[in-house]
Amino acid sequence: NLRAWNLDDRISAFMSVNAQDVSLPAGTSQQTPVEAFVINAWGESLNGKTVTFAVTAGDGAISPSSDVTVSGGLAETQYTVGSTVGVSTITATVTEV
Repeated sequence: NLRAWNLDDRISAFMSVNAQDVSLPAGTSQQTPVEAFVINAWGESLNGKTVTFAVTAGDGAISPSSDVTVSGGLAETQYTVGSTVGVSTITATVTEV
């Protein structure tokens, strides 16, 4: 028996978040692009989804703090390294509409 509920293909299921540079020297104000790819449960990219980015641990800044996905389900921001040595965590959240 196959049962399926809420098979709305507009709802995001997965997101891949990647940074171009994963190691930056503290205190230099260097930047790296951060990309989030949003797809549904069938692996189809979702355009028009709002992705909110935030530094949730460590030091540094994100700008802009949100972006809307475009072709391929891509949303982008820039991370600027802070002055404190250590690991920073960037969290991306998708807003369902």
